Amino acid sequence: ANKERERMKQMQRDYIANISHELRTPVTVIRSSIEALNDGMIPEDKVKEYQKQMLVETISLQRLINDMLDLSRLENEDFPIEMEALDLGFVLEDAVRSIRMIARQKDINVNYRSVEEEWPFKGDYGRLRQMFLTVLENAVKYSDEGKEIWIETTKKVDAYYISIKDEGCGISKESLPFIFNKFYRSSRGQTEGTGLGMAIAKSIADRHDISIRIHSVEGEGSKVTFIVPVNK
Repeated sequence: ANKERERMKQMQRDYIANISHELRTPVTVIRSSIEALNDGMIPEDKVKEYQKQMLVETISLQRLINDMLDLSRLENEDFPIEMEALDLGFVLEDAVRSIRMIARQKDINVNYRSVEEEWPFKGDYGRLRQMFLTVLENAVKYSDEGKEIWIETTKKVDAYYISIKDEGCGISKESLPFIFNKFYRSSRGQTEGTGLGMAIAKSIADRHDISIRIHSVEGEGSKVTFIVPVNK
């Protein structure tokens, strides 16, 4: 019990330290920019550049705060989420349509054949779409231009299986156990995002009794599989 209490305290300390680190950069940039503009130290031809940078940092700060609020709500079992009858295949197709627009910018081909029959499920449409889209966005983000992404669906007696496979940089064996940790980021030079995406996806999955499995080989790519209970 003492070890568990100490572990929880350490997790809280780490979480606060991570939040502080993530907030420090945008706040510092915004403050220093405002101070420089207020003191008249910025040449007139550079003012718009400073304003643009402040806008970028403000958007980043807002995204971080929104993600933190999302995660806090999802991890709170007393916080209700919408549970309604829906077609899970349609939710996935909606997410795929969105990611294809993003993938096109990197000339990445998204291979997907729509589910031909209805996949009835009870859940939160927006949250489930967010869960799929988070993994799809990572597949695009960590893949080089011209690569491929495959989305496969299988219906079995007890579950729907949805897998998303990419040809990206993959995840090392050492990093794989921490993929769902808050503020985790790949060490392969990608720094975009808040580092909360996969933690949020896992929380959404947990609230819907969905299991997530990840298989990844560094340098070859990753495969994320959602196992969704049938007739939940």
